[in-house]
Formats: sequence, C-alpha cells, structure tokens
Amino acid sequence: MIVVSDTSPINYLVLIEFQDLLPKLFGRILIPGAVRRELESGGTSEPVKQFVAAAPDWIEVRSAPQVPATLAHLDSGEREALALALSVGANVVLVDERKGRQAAEEHGLQAYGTLGVILVVGHAGGRARPPAENQLPRVAAFAQEHSGRHGARLRFLPADAPPVAHHRELMGVLGMVLTPIA
Repeated sequence: MIVVSDTSPINYLVLIEFQDLLPKLFGRILIPGAVRRELESGGTSEPVKQFVAAAPDWIEVRSAPQVPATLAHLDSGEREALALALSVGANVVLVDERKGRQAAEEHGLQAYGTLGVILVVGHAGGRARPPAENQLPRVAAFAQEHSGRHGARLRFLPADAPPVAHHRELMGVLGMVLTPIA
C-alpha cells in the first residue's frame, strides 16, 4: 500500500502520542519536502520537531513532482502531498483540511484525516489496537479541539464523563469526518 501524508495528520498524531498507528496501519508513509519543512517550522510544537529530527525509518521524504494547476488553491504541504500521491499512484492520502480532502477526492484519491486514521484502527484486523479505554478522553479532547475546522462538530463532554460516553461521542465525530464531502 502506498500512502502519502500532508502535515496535519502527522502533527496531530504526534501531539496525542498516536504516531505509531501509522506504520502499523500503512507501513511506510511518504511525505514531500514541503510537509517536512512545515513539520520543522518555527510554529511547530517541540514534540513534533523532535519527532521529525529523529524521523523513524517508516517516513520517507520524496521530492514532489510538478504540481497540477488544479491544486494551486491549496497550501504548499497539501499541494505537494497530493501531487506526490498522484505521481506515485498512492492508495491513500492523509489530509485533514476540507479543501485538501475535496481536491484529493476530485483527483480520485482516497483521503483520510487524523480522526479517520484513528477510526481505521478499529477495523485493522489485529495490525493495530484501537485506543484503550483510558485513552478515549484524550482522543475525544483532540477531536473536540480540532473537529470544527474539519467540518464536524463535537459536543462538550466533561473530563470526568465515563469512557463509554467519550467513545460514543468520538465515534459520532469520526463518522461525520469520514462522510464524503458533498
């Protein structure tokens, strides 16, 4: 399976300490130079910078080919990630932003966002484990913080809500995030 990633899925998975899901689910992840530069930039959090500085062998940086004009409206990381995905015949592209997911689908690419990666874990057939019950509040908090910018809404759950409540709410958001864009 060939998988190319934009910046935000790697960034967010590192921040919630779920980056190890990527090689378990997909093996090697390709990223273009623009994504690496974004992950190393001044505005990036220290844990992400450390992760990139000691990049695991399952991340491979590749030069992006010529970017099609149809991708000009995207930011540099998305443009290069989608151009790379198209050039290598990727099966999946990891991208969170709505415009990026929509552009991927318009070019015939299957797109997953960060929340989609977490959902795929539940269907991974033993290759990866879904978040443990004690991790669900952390994942739900991540979903709460980031779902609005990706086209989904998550209602507030108090930190002391039972894990099953976080799980139900998270699954609802993941379903919305994976719903095809109209």
